[in-house]
Amino acid sequence: KRRKQIGERQLRRWLQQQRRKAAHANLKPFQARKLEELGLDLTPGSGGAASRWERMFHRLVKYKEEHGDTLVPQKFQDDLELAGGVYRQR
Repeated sequence: KRRKQIGERQLRRWLQQQRRKAAHANLKPFQARKLEELGLDLTPGSGGAASRWERMFHRLVKYKEEHGDTLVPQKFQDDLELAGGVYRQR
């Protein structure tokens, strides 16, 4: 599991770099085209805090639908990222 988290973190950083390059016109056209073909939004900020907030919000909505409240335990094993995000918002 730890290796998967490290890999996801590296991928997230790489995607951020690609978005920054695209924003500064430093991404080669064929690179941008390949990323867009995969469905990656290269719009500046598309992978930033706002979209992360939206994803977390939707996970919280799902939690509420399943549990009837938004009182996510701080150590909620099913989704530790959601638990940490809700804790930080409080």
